[in-house]
Amino acid sequence: MIARYQVLSRRIEPELEELERTQAAARRHWQTARATAIDQDAYLNSVALNLHSFYAGLERIFELIAPRTRRRRSGRRCPAHRIVAPDGA
Repeated sequence: MIARYQVLSRRIEPELEELERTQAAARRHWQTARATAIDQDAYLNSVALNLHSFYAGLERIFELIAPRTRRRRSGRRCPAHRIVAPDGA
């Protein structure tokens, strides 16, 4: 593996582990909320916070990857860096 990708892999690995823990907590609290009427709101709030944490974790991973994909080998920017609105505006 290319050295820079090894470094990237080492930086992503803890994020993936945290995503696993977050996903497990969300699933566990969702199942508890469905199984009990007591404190159901608290469990659902926990699920919502864990889902937010999960997506924030994905965002951190994408932020680690994105700088390595923005340029072609020639050093020019990829055309994909331009975002065009669907209506052409």
